[in-house]
Amino acid sequence: PDENVQVYSSERTLSHFARFARIFAALSPYRKVLIDEAARAGHPVVRPMFFHYPEEKSFQHIDSEQFMLGPDVIMAPVLDPGRSHVRVHLPQGNWVHFFTGKLYRSQSQTFSLSAPVGTPAVFYKENSPFADLFARIKD
Repeated sequence: PDENVQVYSSERTLSHFARFARIFAALSPYRKVLIDEAARAGHPVVRPMFFHYPEEKSFQHIDSEQFMLGPDVIMAPVLDPGRSHVRVHLPQGNWVHFFTGKLYRSQSQTFSLSAPVGTPAVFYKENSPFADLFARIKD
């Protein structure tokens, strides 16, 4: 613990951890559905993009830079130290940025986005059955 950052290492780290712990807890109803589906059908909770979009050739080559939480949420984390931008390929449809509420109308295209610490590139389907839940969770 002395050699690695801990959640209690600083006020900023603790505050950041608390914020995302609240978001994690608020997503419980969605995760429960995904876990039930995993037990019933064997589908993973965290999924590669091609799991839901097998017809999109570009998703066959996307690995850890972008993935899905169930069928309704896309995550594109910043993986490189010092970077605060990501490129995310959104499938066709309307996708809402989880933290800003901005709507992205995609024709299966790639977007370059700012994703500073605390505002990761996470999107949900506008027409998701969980859209109301996702919209309420910003903080």
